[in-house]
Amino acid sequence: MSFRSFLTTSKNVTRSGFVWNTTSSGLFALQSLIMLIVTQNVLGKNDAGMLAIAQAIAFLLGCIGTFGVARYQASDVKRLYSFADYVAIRVVTIVAMWAAAAIVLVIRSGAYDATKIGIVTLMVLLKTVDVVGDVFFGHFQRVGRIDVAGRTTALRTTVSIITFIVALLACRQLVTSLIITVVLSTVVLVAIAIITLPEFVPEPERRLDRHALSHLLAACAPMFVAWFLSGYLTNAPRYSIDAVTNESTQAIYGFLVSPAFVVSLLAQFLFNPLIYRYSLMWAQGQAKQLRQSVLRMLVSIVGIGAAVCLLGYFIGLPILGWVYQTDLQPYRAEFMTLLVAGTTTATSAFLYTVITIMRKQAVLAVCYLIVSLGALLGGAPLVRQFDLMGASMLYLGTTLILSVCFLIVTLVFLARDTSTKEQPDATEQALLAL
Repeated sequence: MSFRSFLTTSKNVTRSGFVWNTTSSGLFALQSLIMLIVTQNVLGKNDAGMLAIAQAIAFLLGCIGTFGVARYQASDVKRLYSFADYVAIRVVTIVAMWAAAAIVLVIRSGAYDATKIGIVTLMVLLKTVDVVGDVFFGHFQRVGRIDVAGRTTALRTTVSIITFIVALLACRQLVTSLIITVVLSTVVLVAIAIITLPEFVPEPERRLDRHALSHLLAACAPMFVAWFLSGYLTNAPRYSIDAVTNESTQAIYGFLVSPAFVVSLLAQFLFNPLIYRYSLMWAQGQAKQLRQSVLRMLVSIVGIGAAVCLLGYFIGLPILGWVYQTDLQPYRAEFMTLLVAGTTTATSAFLYTVITIMRKQAVLAVCYLIVSLGALLGGAPLVRQFDLMGASMLYLGTTLILSVCFLIVTLVFLARDTSTKEQPDATEQALLAL
């Protein structure tokens, strides 16, 4: 089988799509964690701490780069916009992403040395590769080839992970390893584009509409605001640690929080396949059935969280200590706080999806804005006073408040039964494409 056939051919598109999409999602979610583990074991906490904050900064800037367009693009089955239009808006958002990166680095130039600035810059470059690849992913979804989307993303992510590990073991220098990873990841992305795009982007899709850019920016702006603030809250403890303490504390927080994302990952595998069904229930006015299904899913998420917390209490710290080659036993209270926060994070993510299905994005934005302001103002003082426990409390507090707010909003709107059988709007279409 040729490389082209591997990327573009499937005997069963639906089955291959499920397998490769699940694989790529898992790899993408684990990429940062694997890089952190390897860096800690090879170079130690100082470099691991710098990598951790660089990943957090790159993630938030990546929210600007993607701008929430991929899901809109994937749902554009009527071809309102061409592939060229989506590429054009991605160029604009990447420019904005790098403008924001420059502002961040200028603001933090007094606290960051040349090495840390270099690491942050390289992680943003690596994230830029993902942002560009996100355009391809959305397009492959739009043409019904989720198998190609998953396969190409899995390939890119695997190459990035393996390249980083090999380079770090060979040269034992973080900056050099990141440079090599960025270069090879870019080469793989270009190769994928050369091989796949001629087959999946016909001539009409290569035409640019000058008016499309403003329309797309306006259509995707509400989702971008919510997604950006969500990204900020996810990493708010890291930003607070970066502002008031050292790289060692940053690294230890990264070690302790990593299992919390296991709950979110497992929960996403559980509820993502049901999004289409929830959308139909809401569109068809089945508010009672939707409410029952949402409550059952919440119970399942809490059950997963409880199981992870129970396992974490007995075996979590010994395993993490072995993985990171660091004594983490003194941080049991912080660890358990973060594990509980993993459950509240998964809960808020699920309810976020349900509220979006109900077309109440404005409520989401308001909730995120209020909680983000609280985290921005109170995060640094909390970490300054309570150190790692302060960061853990910040993560739990923000996600818990969001979960409670989202739950109230969800139940209120479901109780009102305001759903209709009208055609879904662009946001709902985007959800149907998940």
